[in-house]
Amino acid sequence: MKDLRSFGSYIILTVALFVAYQGYQNSRPRAETEELSRSHACDLDSSCLVIGVKSHRRGSDESRPTRVRTDITQRRYEWETNLGSVIVTCKRAKIFLGSWSCTTEEGKLYVKSTSSREF
Repeated sequence: MKDLRSFGSYIILTVALFVAYQGYQNSRPRAETEELSRSHACDLDSSCLVIGVKSHRRGSDESRPTRVRTDITQRRYEWETNLGSVIVTCKRAKIFLGSWSCTTEEGKLYVKSTSSREF
């Protein structure tokens, strides 16, 4: 019985470490989801153009999102377009695993200082 309890403790520890690591990875903004969100920024209207914020890197004319908010389950990007601001929300197919998919809605991201990380 003691061996079973010890084995169960290792399983719980492994699951907790997996959830913590994947939550940490999901909450970090990455270039691949930023590019995916940029490609979905004009899903609401085919005549829109993504403007964003111009990068300050020398020789770069790439635009960046106006705001980025992340948590352990999703990444939200606010893009400026010629038609106004849009919010692109990217989530994984499964909570911590799978490919990213994005949805688009009109509006702006509002910052709550304690709810998630802003970049």
